Amino acid sequence: MEGYERENRKLLICISDPTILEFLTDAIRTYFEDVLDIISIRPSKLFDLDFEPTAAIVSHRTVSIVKERFPDTTLILQKRDLSGQALEKVVSLPDRSNVLVVNQHMDAANETINSFIELGINHINMTAYAPGNNIDTSHINAVIYTGVFEDCPKLDCPYIDIGLRKISLYTIIDIIRAFDLPSEYTKAYYNNSIQLFTASCYQIHNTLEQANTLKNNFEKICDINNNITFVINENNEIVLFNETAKKYFEIKNSQDIIGADYKEVFSSLPELLSCISADIPLTDALITIENQKLLLSSFEMDVDKSQNKAFTLLPLSTLKKREGMVRKKLRATGFTAKYTFDDILGSSTLIKQNKKLANVYAKTEFPVLITGESGTGKELFAQAIHNISSRRESNFVAINFAALPETLAESELFGYMEGAFTGASKSGKAGMFELAHQGTIFLDEIGDASLPVQAKLLRVLEEKEVVRVGGTDVIPVDVRIICATNKNLKAAISEGSFREDLYYRIKVLHLRLQPLRERPEDIMETISHLLVGEQAHALANLPNIRNTLIHYDWPGNARELRTVAEYINMLSSLSDREEALDMLNVYIENNLCADSCATAESFRRELKPENNLSPEPADQSTADYISPDLIVVLEAIFDLQNQGVTAGRNSICKTPGAKKMQLTESKIKNRLKKLEAMGCITVGKTKQGALLTDKGYHLIRQHGLNIK
Repeated sequence: MEGYERENRKLLICISDPTILEFLTDAIRTYFEDVLDIISIRPSKLFDLDFEPTAAIVSHRTVSIVKERFPDTTLILQKRDLSGQALEKVVSLPDRSNVLVVNQHMDAANETINSFIELGINHINMTAYAPGNNIDTSHINAVIYTGVFEDCPKLDCPYIDIGLRKISLYTIIDIIRAFDLPSEYTKAYYNNSIQLFTASCYQIHNTLEQANTLKNNFEKICDINNNITFVINENNEIVLFNETAKKYFEIKNSQDIIGADYKEVFSSLPELLSCISADIPLTDALITIENQKLLLSSFEMDVDKSQNKAFTLLPLSTLKKREGMVRKKLRATGFTAKYTFDDILGSSTLIKQNKKLANVYAKTEFPVLITGESGTGKELFAQAIHNISSRRESNFVAINFAALPETLAESELFGYMEGAFTGASKSGKAGMFELAHQGTIFLDEIGDASLPVQAKLLRVLEEKEVVRVGGTDVIPVDVRIICATNKNLKAAISEGSFREDLYYRIKVLHLRLQPLRERPEDIMETISHLLVGEQAHALANLPNIRNTLIHYDWPGNARELRTVAEYINMLSSLSDREEALDMLNVYIENNLCADSCATAESFRRELKPENNLSPEPADQSTADYISPDLIVVLEAIFDLQNQGVTAGRNSICKTPGAKKMQLTESKIKNRLKKLEAMGCITVGKTKQGALLTDKGYHLIRQHGLNIK
């Protein structure tokens, strides 16, 4: 704050416990660091200080030593309040429970107990405990501790961590007075307290006791949450009526009814009056006010040492709007459709017809059955349909029956309640149908669903409601169903493995996706989209390779095509293009061809001498063309023969030409096989080495070596 200098405004914090010292220092600096020079220190270092602070914050343990060291310093005995963490667990403890309240020191443990009592938490029997105390714990039902679990005795009962106690408003006020600071410095403290209101009603009570200003802030919070909220005291008088309540009950000024008897205010609403007068806790009780359904909840409040009861009303229409917002946020967890029709590759007549039909289907709410072989893009079409439908802002939830064990199918689809089966989450779990509410659920490989699951699916389709495993509550669901399968469901019906009634229920609209072999014009367009770099495209567009790709049946469809594209992308990164072509030829022979496949020699005739993936110059005879690395090997064999040395891999590797081209023994072995296949050399079966044939001599002469 402007106008205040930190010089000569020194605040000392002297606490024996290091954890509390650090906690208090951070808290006080949050509010006063801009105007006060704050120094925190352990008692053992107190006499090392060479200045006298204006004020000092102390505990019961350090007040004497600080007073002795600085007799003229204003001492502020630190006061702390409950942070509000986990108070709902404390409140929920059964009446007359025997509870151990643990802190590092007995005086702090007793202060915590006093704070609970001040909040009106007096339904439990609390006993203070600090490490080292010898007390009988056999009757203890629960343990409450303030952040440090190690201080607690080991007992077989629930443990509740309420966190470190926060700095008290009284301490803040004492600091303001000690340094003559303006009251505006309480604002930051108030803002932090507001955040605690929504965490626990008891925190609100505690804060309201600290300052009347915070009561006004509580009223603002009631206005912000948009619930109809009012509070009635023990004299049946209305003490709070928020803005939403004013609008709903058409009250022009809430002050007109503050202090009025609730029986008079709500005299025309008998059902609401009955619930209020019942004097029992209410949680989402369903009531009707003027033909509108609302959820009514109530809770007890201790304010100004009086028993008050707060009531909240939530119209079901508002709840549905909030539910829709929450479900939209669930999209961030992965329940989203990523693909559109623009992502579906192909320009064939068949693919265009499929897209056009799917566009028509997307404008309806009827179930769609997508059939086709594996890899034809069934989920792509399902996502694309969702993304142009009226449900596109809601979730797209996919589940694959082929990958789902039968034992888990029911709980995954419909959810389960707490304790429904061994290993079930304690809080239960929403099923896929609940998560897809107001969106689309995609049931992939529906033909693999078991008959019991099929029966339950049929019920959901007919009734539009689910019941969680282990539960009894009926949960309405509003979902659009898209199913997919690569099986012949009519044949499955004949075999008794698929329900006929379910088949006709999911096949209101049908979309058949053709395999790649029925639309060959889409093959090169699709693979071109998957290839990376010029070299990969050059490899795939060599005439023999292209011809093989187009005429192959592609039983795996797009998935198999992607695998081939990835292999070509890998080969395109090799520096040895001859080796890349040879590897591609072997791959095609082993994976795509049956009996007739282009040979490595036919691919090789499409290469330049520069070892690049481009056609050979027109003025050179493609029949006699051979790559430079093979010429080097031929020349090495010729030289070794003239020297009387056996032309083996090791001796060839040591020749100058081979060294220059960095041909290893492994690469030379590969080249020797190629030359032998071309008829340029013969290779002995023992250690005779390689010998040139007439064709080998001819190629060497053709490439400029003078041979007599």
